Formats: sequence, structure tokens, C-alpha cells
Amino acid sequence: MSLSLRRADGFLGDFDHQYQWYLAEAGETVARRYLDAVWRTLEEIASHPGIGRLRRFRHPSLQGLRSFRVRPPFEVHLIFYRYTDQELSAERLMSGRPPIREGLPVTRYRIPRSRRKLTCNRQTPSDRRRPRRIGPAVGPVSEVLVDSGFYSEQAVQKIEQTAAGIPTGTRVYAAVEKTSHHRTVADLEKKPDPVAPAPEASLAEKMRHRLQTAEGKAVYKLRQQTVEPVFGIIKAAMGFRQFLLRGLSKVSTEWTLVCLAYNVRQLHILDLAKNGVATV
Repeated sequence: MSLSLRRADGFLGDFDHQYQWYLAEAGETVARRYLDAVWRTLEEIASHPGIGRLRRFRHPSLQGLRSFRVRPPFEVHLIFYRYTDQELSAERLMSGRPPIREGLPVTRYRIPRSRRKLTCNRQTPSDRRRPRRIGPAVGPVSEVLVDSGFYSEQAVQKIEQTAAGIPTGTRVYAAVEKTSHHRTVADLEKKPDPVAPAPEASLAEKMRHRLQTAEGKAVYKLRQQTVEPVFGIIKAAMGFRQFLLRGLSKVSTEWTLVCLAYNVRQLHILDLAKNGVATV
């Protein structure tokens, strides 16, 4: 959740919602750590001459702490990322540049290799503690490639098997944990497929082995050719790098327009190629 502080007449957002969330989900200790992190960040900002000043202000969540006001034309944006119940980090931006806020993870599915059009899109609120759902957006396909942010045993089982335990014919290739994008010398060496895990092994171990096989590596590598270029084109070629609206429903509408613009662009390129016109 991001907290914004705007101009000298602006109050530092509403701490209540975030504080109550930490209090309910992680307990009073973590909630107090949240407020302490806010205050430490504000003190650091106030230490810069001419940026701002600390003033006392009564607020339920602050519980006796002081609020912070800035002098124009400066803007301060505090971005708080939730990693786990016991971790909290705070970052801040001090300048007149456009605000930096925590983004909504934008999801896109089923991009055909030959056309690379967006056939389905979805936006979900950021919450690393909750498993993402991929089942409802997956249609009758033979292979599903997802990164570690969407992996969960329930989601994989729901796609690969029916409620009665009958295989659906769809095979999931999911990264179990985050790995570096840079390949090492060991990654370039040709190695035989690792030994298959025991039948009683966990689904995570089986999925890890699936991606370590030659077939799994070849299939999962297709993400770089089919899925990842879509975001690269939208950000670099189309210039869309941040949402202008706030709120999940408004962001969903904005992202749908971006997807439509991307598909129109791809259809135009395909039409030019069909007529023998070179495209860049």
C-alpha cells in the first residue's frame, strides 16, 4: 500500500486502514513496527534542509506520534511493500517527478505463438501472502507456463485434474521459486535429466524436477518468446509504463484499453506483412 504526502496543505494519508490490517493479520508488534518505519522515514526526510518539517498532529493510528508536512513545491511518496507478516520495508521519493506507487500485478494468459495477441487479461491486488488463481483464466490448452508468483499446489491440481482426480490433459510448467535470469556456466553444460522424485514426493519437488528436464527447459523457455515480449512492447514501443487511474476497477478498465490497443497494433502489423509491406 502506498501513502502519499502532497504539498504543504496535504495530510500524510490515512494510516488507519494499513495499521488495522497489520493489527488484525500480524499482531500488535508488527503493526507498531509499521508505524515506527513510517516515523523513521519521515525523520529522515525532514533532516534535509528546506524539504519539510515535523509537526504534532492527533491521529488515531499514530497514537501520540507526530505527522509530517512538506513545503511546496516538494512531493513525498512513501511506498510500503508487504513481504511477509514479519517483514516491512519503506522507500520514499522526494522530488517533483511523477509519483511512484506500488503497482497492481497485471496478468495475461494464452498468447498464441503465431499471433501473440492478448486473449485474456486480469488485474489482482498486490498481496504476496495469498496464492494467485490461474484456473478460471485457463481454457482448453495443452501446456500452461506460469512464473513463481502464480504457483500453488491447489492451482496446479485444479488445472491438471478434475474434482474426481481424472487428468484433464493440461500440463503445468511453473517455477517453484525465483531464479536469476542470468545463465551460469553450469547452466550451459549439457547434463542428463535428473532422477525423478519418488511417488510420495511433494508436488513442489515434482514440479521442480519437471522444469529441470530437457523437455521442461525447452517448453518453459518459450515464455521468453511468447509472454515476456508483450510487456516489453507495451512498455518500450507503446510507452505505457504506469497507470494513470487508481482503484482496481479503474485500473482494470485502463489495462483493457491497453490490451485492445496492443491487439490492434499487432493486427495492423500482420495485415501489412500479409500485403508484402515491410514493418519495423
